[in-house]
Amino acid sequence: MDDNPKELLIRYDSQINDLRKQLTEVNETIARNQGFPPSFSVNRGLKKAKKQQEKLLQRITQKEVARSNYLKLLRSYQEGKIDKAALKKWVNENQRR
Repeated sequence: MDDNPKELLIRYDSQINDLRKQLTEVNETIARNQGFPPSFSVNRGLKKAKKQQEKLLQRITQKEVARSNYLKLLRSYQEGKIDKAALKKWVNENQRR
């Protein structure tokens, strides 16, 4: 675990922002494809883009939840409700995701 909690928060924010940029690109692709007349390749492209959109939304939600949980644990640690070992354990388990 980093001794500087701000670095972990910055990484979470960076990952969330990267995922949001990807989501914006996918949304633009969907909007562009919806303007075309229906065809097999357009429908296949739309279906693929919508699946990707769902996955990105899911990953963004997971990262936001993890960031929120980390902030709650950090507050608990600062208030003395949990010890540093418990905080380190949570960070080590959740950094892999």
